[in-house]
Formats: sequence, structure tokens, C-alpha cells
Amino acid sequence: MAMKRSGKVGLLVAVLCLATLHPGLPSAGAHDHGPPPIWFGSGDAEQPGALRDLYWGTNDPPFCRWERHRWTKGFYPMWPTAVDLRGREVLLRIEKPFPPDSLGITYWRRVRADFGGKPVGTARNFKVELEPVISPGRLFWEGKVVLPKRGRHFYVVVEGHWSDTEACIGDQFAEWLFHLQRS
Repeated sequence: MAMKRSGKVGLLVAVLCLATLHPGLPSAGAHDHGPPPIWFGSGDAEQPGALRDLYWGTNDPPFCRWERHRWTKGFYPMWPTAVDLRGREVLLRIEKPFPPDSLGITYWRRVRADFGGKPVGTARNFKVELEPVISPGRLFWEGKVVLPKRGRHFYVVVEGHWSDTEACIGDQFAEWLFHLQRS
């Protein structure tokens, strides 16, 4: 994330204040210890992320239960069916009360169907700055991603990392797959 530390701290304080003052907004209590829903969208089209990898602590008093899952079919699982997006700007949205500590977005233009969907060619990164967005009773982190001028298919891997400081005390991460297609 390209946010400066002081700006990130100020933004976090503002979100905490909003969460305290807005009764319908979820808090980051012990119930919020699961991987968040995440999707890309443009216009009316959107694609939820297909969870590929997960390491997450779940508070199950009096114990913490750590989950480690990796969904694979060959090297990569089957990529989601492409969603047809309009234009070059697409919106990344994460539903969680707190932003990720780090977020990486990598894409390829091709995958090998005969080798379990393994990406081929040069991996490139999308840059995104997340901003909080409050929708009735929910908090999202959104950022615009600009697709390259060339290319129609983009095989995207998003990896998010959060530090759990309340329940299980540890690092948590999840990785999602997307197949974006520009019309």
C-alpha cells in the first residue's frame, strides 16, 4: 500500500471514531477474525475472489484454532470464469473493518491450460491505494486499479496480510484469484 504511516494512523483513528459513533457499523471485535470477502468490479459487472490460500486464526474460546488451507489443482487451481469489465479502471473492494497491513496485486496475461493453469510470462504488479467507504451498516476498503492499455485477459492474484492483535495474536493472510477480461 502506498499510504504513508502517519496518514495510515490518522485514517485508522478516523475509521475507529466512525465505528464508535455509527451504531450499525461492525467493530473489529473477536467475531471479525476471518478472511474478508473481496472482489473486482466495473459498472454492473463484478467478480468475487476465488480463495486460493489461507492462514488464519479463529478465536474459539478458550483456544485459538489456526487454519491453513491451500486449494490447488496442479500448480494453480482453475481460474475463475472471466468477468467482462468495461474500461480501464476497475474497483477493488475488501469488506473488513480494518485495512490490510500489506496488499499485493500481481497479474499475468496468459496461463498454461495444459499445466494446471500456471501463469506464464512476466508477472507485473498493480498499484492501489485503499480508502474507507461506509455503506449502510458495512465498512469497505476500496481502491481503483488501472488496467494496462494493451491486453484483454488479466489473471490476477491478490494477497492480503492482517495482524491479529485481539484474539489469536499472530499474522494472518489470504490469497485470492481473479480472471478479468476487458471488452
